[in-house]
Amino acid sequence: MVRDTLEQRSSLDLFGQEVLKTIVGARKAPGIIIVNGHDEITYLNTTAWDLLTLLRGQGTVPGNGLMPSVLSQLCEDIQVRFNDNQWSRPYPRLEDIRLVCTEQGAVVLRAMVLEGTLESRTERPCTLILIECLTRRGHPTLMTKERFGLSAREWAVTQNLLKGFTNKEIGAVLNITEQTVKAHINHIMHKMHCTTRTAIVSLVLGRDTD
Repeated sequence: MVRDTLEQRSSLDLFGQEVLKTIVGARKAPGIIIVNGHDEITYLNTTAWDLLTLLRGQGTVPGNGLMPSVLSQLCEDIQVRFNDNQWSRPYPRLEDIRLVCTEQGAVVLRAMVLEGTLESRTERPCTLILIECLTRRGHPTLMTKERFGLSAREWAVTQNLLKGFTNKEIGAVLNITEQTVKAHINHIMHKMHCTTRTAIVSLVLGRDTD
C-alpha cells in the first residue's frame, strides 16, 4: 500500500515536472544585458540582441552605434541614483524602468545595480538590464489622444516619449526647446493625472484598446 502510494506520488511529481517544463518552454526568456562601469555592454543574450536591434531601428542610436539612447539614459540614471545612495547602510535596492512603444509592441527595460561587482569605492558598478516585449499591439491610435484630451503638440510629444526619446531628442525632432518639451510633458501629466514619464507611457499603452 505504501509502495503503491509512493510510486503514484513519484508519477505525479514527474508529470508535474513535465507540465512545468512545457510552461517554461512556452514562455520566451527575457533579454539579459550587462553593462560595465564604463558604459560598455559586456554580455547580452539573443533576445536582448533582437530587441536592441528593434530599438536601434527607431533612430535613437548614439555615436557608439550599439546602445540605443533609451538604454544609455537608463544606465546613466540608475548610476546617478547609486552614487547618491552608495553610502547608505544597508544598500538600497535600486531599480529603474523604461517603457518604449515600437512597431512590434511595447518594450520594457528594467535596470538593477549589481553592487557585488564593485572592487573599490571609486569604481562604478555593473548594471543588469532585463528587456522584454510586453505586447504586440503596435502604436496607440488617435483615440488615445482624444481620450486624454491631448493637443496636437502634446500628442506629438507623447508619441516620441513612447519611442524612448529624451527631452533633447524630442526637441530636435519637433524643432522646439527642451524647456518647451518639459512644459508639454507637465501638461500631459496633468491631463493624465500622473507624475512620471513612465506613467504616461503605461497609461497610453494600458488604455489603448482596439
